[in-house]
Amino acid sequence: MPEVAVRTAAVLLVTVGDGTNSPTAVHLASYAGLAPDTKSSGTSLFGIMQPLPLAKVLLHCGLRTQDDDHPSALGGTMPVSRNAIGTAAIGGALSLTLAALIYPSMLGIQTTASNPSRIIANTQWGPLTEADRNFVVFVRSAGLWEGPSGQLAMQKGTTAAVREAGRHLVIGHAALDANCRRIAPELNITIPNQPTPQQQGFLATFQSDRGKQFDTDFANTLRMTHGSIFNTIAKIRSTTENTLVRALADQANDVVLDHITQMEKTGLVNFDQVNFQETTPPKLPAAQVTPPVPQPGAPVVALTVPPGLSAEGVPTGPATAPPPTASPTAG
Repeated sequence: MPEVAVRTAAVLLVTVGDGTNSPTAVHLASYAGLAPDTKSSGTSLFGIMQPLPLAKVLLHCGLRTQDDDHPSALGGTMPVSRNAIGTAAIGGALSLTLAALIYPSMLGIQTTASNPSRIIANTQWGPLTEADRNFVVFVRSAGLWEGPSGQLAMQKGTTAAVREAGRHLVIGHAALDANCRRIAPELNITIPNQPTPQQQGFLATFQSDRGKQFDTDFANTLRMTHGSIFNTIAKIRSTTENTLVRALADQANDVVLDHITQMEKTGLVNFDQVNFQETTPPKLPAAQVTPPVPQPGAPVVALTVPPGLSAEGVPTGPATAPPPTASPTAG
């Protein structure tokens, strides 16, 4: 069974303190970047519970000490559930350390992206930077879990507002996905066919949720993820010299703002919790926030709108492709 060594345990304790800043054990596991194995699938990520002592929190998160009779003893190593793959931690990559979202082996670049402004290609639409490329990958990856989340909301939501928010997700991300799939070959960008492990964890939570718990987790998680990327969209829009990426940022701005608004219209957003997670993101391993590289020759997965689903009133951003830039590119 995988284990956490003493040094790692000490870092964890220093990072999370006594646990009182997290209202539930699941919140603390999320902050620490763990997928908790609580043996209790009915606990809401955003339910109201009293703060637990740290030892109990660690126990609920799937961590136990060598001495089961004294779970607060932290000597030695702490076995961790093998299912703890770090798919929680809602904020993490979404404050966007864009350098984590790269495909070095597919793109023929250095493994470490040390300078997001570094130009990696000169195209007819303007220079393409690491940050530009990673933004395209991120938008694609986000759609691969938020689109299906929207479909779940349309099926499982207990209120009209939640179901309507789901409709907006499905339509908005289908439009963004179509743009990503269109510009990726033009810019020689490899896009994923699966979301990141972290994002897969969000989707798995929604799939197991029932009733009001689904509504609450859906609204708060999606409000968090969209709020976290909103500032990054503005940064890309204000700095990119590539007209294709700029148009994608324009479109993403419209779609993401609409999705933020829809989550707030559910009346379920816990703003204190969401703001805490946005402003205090955990540091996650790159593997948890990087979408898997697609298999060579694999068909590109496409997000589509279900037949008959009305797109009335749903912003999808500009649909036309910009002309090639006339500005000079860097050598």
